[in-house]
Amino acid sequence: MVGDMREDAAALAPLGGFELLHGLRPGAGAETGPHHEPPDDGRPPGPVIGTCTDAARAALATSMTVILEVLAGRRRPEGLRAASVDERVHAGLRHRIRAGGMRGAALRTLHPSARPCGTRVEFVGSYAHAGRVRALAGAMIDDGRGWTITALRFL
Repeated sequence: MVGDMREDAAALAPLGGFELLHGLRPGAGAETGPHHEPPDDGRPPGPVIGTCTDAARAALATSMTVILEVLAGRRRPEGLRAASVDERVHAGLRHRIRAGGMRGAALRTLHPSARPCGTRVEFVGSYAHAGRVRALAGAMIDDGRGWTITALRFL
């Protein structure tokens, strides 16, 4: 019986789906040229670079540490001035503080990913709060005066 199964398997034609799966990746099969421009989502074009500058990493770590210390109640709300955030993010953080903050929250990880333009970094990370580990995501830009967090979301 085993011999029959081997003969049957050898007679089977390879499936074309496997090749299809290899073709399924971002941008695969996308037409390029003047008539088929990719949609503009506000981000600089190009792939994400796995590394970012030491200055960007330091600015992100400092700002996120300050933000979570204020939200956790370990720093006074005025401490947000030490974080480099734009006005929209600052307003969101003030709202969260008025709503009670996130008592006991602590930053766990940060994973920045620089864009090819060199002036934008997107990041994800995690923080501990209320006995659970949660996610955060955001972006920051270098406007020539230093790195500023322009988007921040606690998930």
